Amino acid sequence: MLPTIYDQLFGSSAGFELHRITLIGIFILAALAQNILTGYAAQPSLGNAAFFGMGGYMLAWLTNDLNQPYWVGIVVAMLVSAVLGIIVGGPALRISGAHLAIATLGLVFLTQSLLDLWDTTNGRQSYDLNNLPQFLTDDHALYFTILAVVTIILFALYHLLRSRVGRAWIAIRDSEAAAEAFGVNVTHYKLLAFVVSAILTGLAGALYATWGTTATSTMSSADQTIAFLTMIVIGGLGSIIGSILGAIFVGFLPLLLGQLPNPLMIGPMQIQISTLTRTNAEARARCAPRRDTIMTSTSSPLLEIRSMTVRFGGLLAISELDLEIQPGQIFALVGPNGAGKTTVLNCISGFVKPAVGSITFAGTPLLPLGRHRRAGLGIGRTFQQLQLFTTMTVLENLLTAQHARLRAGVLQGMLPFGPGKAEDARARVQACATLAMLGLEDYSNTVVKVLPFGIQKLVGVARALVLHPRLVLLDEPAAGVPHEEVETLANNLRRWRDESGTTLLLIEHNMHLVQTVADHVCVLNYGSKLAEGTAKTVLTDQAVLEAYLGCDATSEGKDLHAKS
Repeated sequence: MLPTIYDQLFGSSAGFELHRITLIGIFILAALAQNILTGYAAQPSLGNAAFFGMGGYMLAWLTNDLNQPYWVGIVVAMLVSAVLGIIVGGPALRISGAHLAIATLGLVFLTQSLLDLWDTTNGRQSYDLNNLPQFLTDDHALYFTILAVVTIILFALYHLLRSRVGRAWIAIRDSEAAAEAFGVNVTHYKLLAFVVSAILTGLAGALYATWGTTATSTMSSADQTIAFLTMIVIGGLGSIIGSILGAIFVGFLPLLLGQLPNPLMIGPMQIQISTLTRTNAEARARCAPRRDTIMTSTSSPLLEIRSMTVRFGGLLAISELDLEIQPGQIFALVGPNGAGKTTVLNCISGFVKPAVGSITFAGTPLLPLGRHRRAGLGIGRTFQQLQLFTTMTVLENLLTAQHARLRAGVLQGMLPFGPGKAEDARARVQACATLAMLGLEDYSNTVVKVLPFGIQKLVGVARALVLHPRLVLLDEPAAGVPHEEVETLANNLRRWRDESGTTLLLIEHNMHLVQTVADHVCVLNYGSKLAEGTAKTVLTDQAVLEAYLGCDATSEGKDLHAKS
């Protein structure tokens, strides 16, 4: 049986089967490109068919009209597609969701019209490739050439998607807000996804023109877009293996239907792109402890907020707030629901812009800086609604949190060795040490979305601490944590502060935790400072008890001290 299959594919009887398999290799490249943009970076772009057609036409133009070598044509086709990706991706990033899909689909129709015009002006119906290298006119040579290209691309993408760059794309997909809070420049990485996808699609288009010895305007049609989406939806968004399986399915679909026209013309089909993704996270780390000690200066406040006022329309959320947080201090910000506590954290990390006032961190004004740049200064945070990267493992969440410290780019990420892999190894050791401190090492290779809520809360704390930031913003870290684990959390926070010198700004409704760990407490009520001082002083203040706890000072004060 095996000799028969070999003879059909590579022997003297090979023909249509080998031609079809070669085409599937090209489809795999196109599917990988679409999956990077839509499956990993979560950008529902419908414009890849434009890059596909442009790659084919650039190759035909350079080799036929300009008499350039074939390989020069391939490189230029990829570069032109990259430029087109930048031109399209830049403005397109201002929109999202269905609006982005419609805008990029418009690019497909525009590109097809321009290519039609190019053909009509030159009196032709298609752009034949007449100057192909002699060896590429042989089906066997073309098959092995495309097989080599696909293998190299798969190898490079496998490592890239597990590198700093790939984690940034997945972080944007899972939680754009958290990605920015941990130093990911969202705009940059979205645009990078457009460019990488455009380059691969342009390459696929050039190889498709080589395979068919012609480039036609139908390469940039809505049918191509449908075919690319079909590949990744059937195979699975966010999956390299899924891209391969989807390409195989679309490649053989015309045979299953008993039709042999242009294999990409698979007929009308409505595809709804879902944000549900499949994770391909794998266990690939061993835990080892590591401790870094950060020296802090006590000569001036680490964080200063002056006369900060925040308005949401007609609602006054924060009114002329002044705060000073000293280095190495555990500062608790408490108050009833709606007092403006989380708004203060959002102003510090850049998610809310104050109407009036200033925020200074270690002498650096924060308000002019973007969210990802604030993370680079040494500010980490947790979120009240978690905002974890749920399709990653616990360990990968902590690796992503160290994004601002790492430096590897696309080229380094594609290699299985070198500086990029070395810094990843160091980050992995740091992540494992943090997990061990919080007792989470047993969950390091578990996908976050399957964990209980209380464990997820602790993962959020670990993610905020892993970078050893100078300031950590903790938004209700004890909420949902089992009562017996709150004491452990309190001990870990104090131990972390004592060993690393990290400053903690804590929002919490668990008064026992506040009294246990806080060096200084500030109470907010309706956006204004109500009281400030030590936990013992503030939590027995008559005005605080009436506004926050809603009871008499004497009786509640006794209860609080009894609980502590």
